[in-house]
Amino acid sequence: MSKRNQKRRQGKSVEGRLCVLSAYIDGFRSWLQRNGYQPTTMVEVMRLLACWAGWLKSSEFTLDNIVAGFDASAAVFKGSKTIRAPRGAGALFIRYLREQGALPPPSAPPSPTKIWPILGAFRTWMRGQRGVTDSTLDTYQTTLVDLLEILGDDPKAFTAQAVRAFVLERANRRRQRRHLDVQRCVRMADDQPRCQTNGEDASQRGSVSGQGKRGHPSSDRRPLDSVCRPPGTAPLLAGHGGKCPPQWRRLSA
Repeated sequence: MSKRNQKRRQGKSVEGRLCVLSAYIDGFRSWLQRNGYQPTTMVEVMRLLACWAGWLKSSEFTLDNIVAGFDASAAVFKGSKTIRAPRGAGALFIRYLREQGALPPPSAPPSPTKIWPILGAFRTWMRGQRGVTDSTLDTYQTTLVDLLEILGDDPKAFTAQAVRAFVLERANRRRQRRHLDVQRCVRMADDQPRCQTNGEDASQRGSVSGQGKRGHPSSDRRPLDSVCRPPGTAPLLAGHGGKCPPQWRRLSA
């Protein structure tokens, strides 16, 4: 088969798979052009969209439930960037439909402070007691949401072992500086008085956060670097006479 016939056959295949979306395909092409897409890029977008539309049709989804089909397709088009690309074209098509009013706008997801009330209490406490700005709290919140998703909001779950495992896993593929940022964020949350439930919990958390100006009483206290020491930092400690370097002392101070 010649290259020309092969391309013609491929084009017919693309148009055939796009039939489930045919009512809006011409408008979608015009929308892509208005948004600065080059002709070659548009051809690729339509090819990827046809791949996704073919799956929609085979799974018995239509324009009436295209959003549900998009959500369901996440389990199919997952993996590398190439595998996810057809679903990305589907997301672009859904964006076009919403801009045209053919689909309602997406409902806003609940804020993290609504999902985790303890997170809202932490932000209020940090602003009132330490004068921390919202931008800094937003940075902390990214890490704390991950922590809450793993451990939940029960303070009894925040044992030294659980927090240490979280910090090390979080910083496993990051530089030491990022590791220290995670330590700082978790320690600030650990200092919040609201998290105190009884002496036993305070003792467990004290072993993570260490002695400080706002530290909790603890009979079994270890410095922060002994609990959350990043992997591969033995040479760094050796260079400081086996003691915690200055930037770590600031965290446990």
